[in-house]
Amino acid sequence: HPLAVQCTAEATRVMAEAAERAGAPAGLISCMTHISLDGTNALLKHRAVSLILATGGTPMVRAAHSVGKPAYGVGPGNVPCYIDRSADLAQAARYLVASKSFDFSVICATEQAAVVDAPVAAEFARLLAAEGAYFTSEAETQALRKLLFFEDGSINSATVGKSPQALAQMAGFSAPPQARILVTRLQKVGKSEPLSREKLTTVLGWYEADGWEAGCERCLELIAFGGAGHSVALHARDERVILAFGLEKPVHRIVV
Repeated sequence: HPLAVQCTAEATRVMAEAAERAGAPAGLISCMTHISLDGTNALLKHRAVSLILATGGTPMVRAAHSVGKPAYGVGPGNVPCYIDRSADLAQAARYLVASKSFDFSVICATEQAAVVDAPVAAEFARLLAAEGAYFTSEAETQALRKLLFFEDGSINSATVGKSPQALAQMAGFSAPPQARILVTRLQKVGKSEPLSREKLTTVLGWYEADGWEAGCERCLELIAFGGAGHSVALHARDERVILAFGLEKPVHRIVV
């Protein structure tokens, strides 16, 4: 991505140097440092390229699949994470915050919303806060709605991959220095709720649902709203819930 040129080039340099020290030929690992659509298309169509892995937006995936070579494509994901009453809540809180805060949440497989079983919601919120989750007020949530997305639903690229503190400052409020993610309490899914979209930054949606059946329906709504075919996460120890929940999901990957 044009905004990640320096990060990508430096990571490539580190890998290339390590490979060459281990005996690999020079130039085995490389990347473009001047990014353009023409350059990307030339690389995709080059006779020496035999396999393509394309991650990113839908146009990139379509381009990769249109050049007549074997290609793996990964598009957008709006990944829900269901927390069942049977879950190990402390572990779930630790895993969820670690995942959502990693790389400031630029990974398309990271959790975008927590769907929490109502009887354990208060305890799970306490555990999440202990791991570094900052629950925003309604006014702060509204400020994030306006900051993260434009009216047409597209994400504000200036907010991608930012710390909770940076996002809060941009939105006009302050987040505590120990905050690792921002959690926004939501009620709806769809165009009327911008924060129910995929958020490639440290903002997590929060929904409560009474029972796994209701949680399942909410997760299906989120998956349908920009995440079909991607991923879902499930924290539970009840085997019946795990099997029934998993069978319902139109996704490629189910993390239990």
